[in-house]
Amino acid sequence: MSPDREQWYADLLRFYPRAYRAERGDEMLATLVEADRPIGRETAALVIGGLRARAGLGELTSPGKLWMSALRLAVLLLVAYATALATAKAGRIVFSDLLMGRGLALPSDLGTLGAFAGGLLALLAFAAARYRTGMLLTAGAFVLTLWSLSWYPVFALTLIDNQFWPLPLAFLLAVPLLLWPPRGAARPAWWLLAVPVAVVLLPTAFDASLNWQPYALYATGAGALLWAVVDARVAPCSWRRR
Repeated sequence: MSPDREQWYADLLRFYPRAYRAERGDEMLATLVEADRPIGRETAALVIGGLRARAGLGELTSPGKLWMSALRLAVLLLVAYATALATAKAGRIVFSDLLMGRGLALPSDLGTLGAFAGGLLALLAFAAARYRTGMLLTAGAFVLTLWSLSWYPVFALTLIDNQFWPLPLAFLLAVPLLLWPPRGAARPAWWLLAVPVAVVLLPTAFDASLNWQPYALYATGAGALLWAVVDARVAPCSWRRR
């Protein structure tokens, strides 16, 4: 094998986590050098394998663990979206009302601000595998969400509001996690970044002035389908989110 191809494979191995490379990197590189297979096929295999390793799929040694991890991912995404919905409305309250000295426009604004804070805390708790705490915070955030929605003229309008359903669905999906808890993230705070991403890419009040929808939502769905090739948990959790 040419030195250039060997260096190419060595660079591709960087897709794998550092600990993984330290344990198996030399062996993998030696196998690739000896096999001398078509470079295109090996490139795709190394990229996908590295991404799967970084996603932690190597630790899911049974279908049960895979399903519990998928449930955890679904819960995190639902809570992140619910928090994004509250964030878009809380931003208007803070920057357009409170900072301008006009005060709260409606009593329900307090519920929006509380749902935003509770959603962030619930997201951190679930990411850290503190599922009981996460469920309690989710329930609290939902009560505050109901307070913010309770000023609709009729309850039927509350039921069709997209802000109503994510938190109760997340609560129900989290119940099995109490019995078979999967591991939490090494850095739970990184999950907070999912909130601003959801504000921009998913339907929220933030889109009222930008009119990015439904194109951003289509792009998100296409990205999820592509990522399902790498992470099998996306498939079982995506239909729950709908």
